[in-house]
Amino acid sequence: MQKITDQNAPQKAAPVQLHPKMHPTQACGTIAQTCLAQLAANAAGVLASDDPEFIHQARVALRRLRSALRLFRPHLDAAFYARFDPELRWLAGLLGHARDWDVLASQTVPRILNPAGAQRAGAAERALAQAIAPRREQCRGAVRKALRSRRYRQLMRTGEAEFSALEQLAPDDTRLRDFAAARLKRAAKKLHIKPRALHAMDAEKRHRVRIHAKRLRYAIDFFASLYKYKRVRRYEAPLGRLQDALGRLNDEAVALSLFAALPVTESALRALHAGLQAGTEDCLAEAEKALRKLADAEPFWTG
Repeated sequence: MQKITDQNAPQKAAPVQLHPKMHPTQACGTIAQTCLAQLAANAAGVLASDDPEFIHQARVALRRLRSALRLFRPHLDAAFYARFDPELRWLAGLLGHARDWDVLASQTVPRILNPAGAQRAGAAERALAQAIAPRREQCRGAVRKALRSRRYRQLMRTGEAEFSALEQLAPDDTRLRDFAAARLKRAAKKLHIKPRALHAMDAEKRHRVRIHAKRLRYAIDFFASLYKYKRVRRYEAPLGRLQDALGRLNDEAVALSLFAALPVTESALRALHAGLQAGTEDCLAEAEKALRKLADAEPFWTG
């Protein structure tokens, strides 16, 4: 694979700059183009490098784009949304599978089997890495095939044209801050749950809470430029901690399903399960603490 230069390093999401006098549809165009640019930059890296961070950031770009279109759906034509959603789901699915195997190989397995961070992996870790490698490469190959496809090129061409067109729409009397406040309030309401309730939830329900947290955080990132930075940061800090803790719990749930697909012995599988579950209580405690902090945080979109 070609060596990636610093100029072509994995690209994180760029800050979004909105103006209060923008119409929500114009704001959607600005945000969507930012997401599309992040996707394009990291797609090039996926094709030229084995660095898993390119796949991660490409996936983030798609998640942000899908969240933006969902967030602004009240101001988007139904046909417009219908054109993009299936294509974004298609690519997001491929990136998601590749990212799951990347996380398993580079984060989860070393954390369980090499918690001390020894430079030389043990026999169990090496054997598991060998079992994971072909599945990881298969998923990465599927992503690269998709990124070279006519379908992907058409998605990017259509997106660039139509998202740019959204920005050119003439503004009306809809105030962007009013729209933002309503959408942020709606997203935050879905996280009004009792912290101890997380313990009683199964993995799927906790995953739904994580999705709600992620969508709220993306919405905050999109609208942050409309508000005072310090107020946004005070609210966003516990939300970020909640998302991180729930993310680790989700990684454990995904790892269990991936381990089941690997040719490992029953005893090894039990040991892997035990290693995953050992950190569950700590993650739940962190998530509960973050939920309490979030409940006490002042919504920055009021007043």
